[in-house]
Amino acid sequence: MKAPDHYPRSERRYGERPIRLYDSKTKKCIAHRCFKYPVRALNTTAAMMNWISPFRTIEVYNSQTGRLLGAYTKHANGVIETWIDDRIKGGKA
Repeated sequence: MKAPDHYPRSERRYGERPIRLYDSKTKKCIAHRCFKYPVRALNTTAAMMNWISPFRTIEVYNSQTGRLLGAYTKHANGVIETWIDDRIKGGKA
């Protein structure tokens, strides 16, 4: 779904890249992290968890449908995969 060129860039991006990352500690979306494919978003989130500050949860969700696709939590002893939708990673539906 492509928006006409006369719409602002942010509105065009909403349809092109609906997968977003949400930081539950700051209660905000992570800026400049919009993805077209859920698998790429989940893999990027897993990589980001290695270098962000401890005690944080990042959720991956679809902004068009509002569906949560997965979440990662970082504790003092490491990164925990809280929940990942099986249909995204190729598991049974």
